[in-house]
Amino acid sequence: EAGFSGAMFPWQSGSDGREESQKLHLNPMSGRWISDDSQRQRHVNVAIAFNEMTEALESRTGALEKAVRELRDANRDLRLARADVSAVDQVAFGVAVLASVAFAGGLGAALVSSHRAGVLGAVLTATVRITTMLFAILIGAALFALVFRGFGGDAIIEDFLTGLPGGTTTALVLVMLVMFTLGFFLDFIEIIFVVVPIVAPVLLMLGIDPVWLGVMMAVNLQTSFLTPPFGFALFYLRGVAPDSVRTAQIYRGVIPFVIIQIVGLALLAAVPGLATWLPGVFFD
Repeated sequence: EAGFSGAMFPWQSGSDGREESQKLHLNPMSGRWISDDSQRQRHVNVAIAFNEMTEALESRTGALEKAVRELRDANRDLRLARADVSAVDQVAFGVAVLASVAFAGGLGAALVSSHRAGVLGAVLTATVRITTMLFAILIGAALFALVFRGFGGDAIIEDFLTGLPGGTTTALVLVMLVMFTLGFFLDFIEIIFVVVPIVAPVLLMLGIDPVWLGVMMAVNLQTSFLTPPFGFALFYLRGVAPDSVRTAQIYRGVIPFVIIQIVGLALLAAVPGLATWLPGVFFD
């Protein structure tokens, strides 16, 4: 017991004047005498509090286990897209989990190494800047598209493209030429977020295969890395090239590669199966 046993102290506890004696204990912390009833009541209060805390922990633990189980099942359903999972799929799922754990470990090791090398702060700052720029472009493009559609711009584009002589072919060629020209002055991200949402729906309404159209646009946008003056590949080459190599020489040197891109785009336009055959094998 926490206290010390004391003497028997009588007092009036009932209305009939009958005296009852209770054993008192001296609480060493407060220096006060407490009765057995008070001692038992405190024990009861502590037991109730302990039980409530235990039930709360059990409920939280149960909720956590349920959440983990739901996430595991949801992840399995998303990866395998069916309820019944075979043994082979279970093994494949386990390998995927191990690969994910290995990736997480490698990422952690890379972060620790970067921190020890003193470059982690600079890397994180650059990442935040690039991510902020991308989201700013995305938000601006969304606002532009909203205002453009609000003033009926999409209807004007649709009427213009559908009214061209030659129909779908002329509209597609014109869109490819516009995207190729914009690649000289705009980054591919701006073209994707601003131009594609405006022209793609109209081209799809004209009956163009979406897979073929997407690959055509992707190949076309690859030229934006090579076309001066804002091609990313040109900046990269300028950064590693010696001072004896002039910028004009770099610009002239990319001309054959731009021609190769245009030839590839023409082949893709002439033979759409180059883009649609493999997806058709997997998804049809």
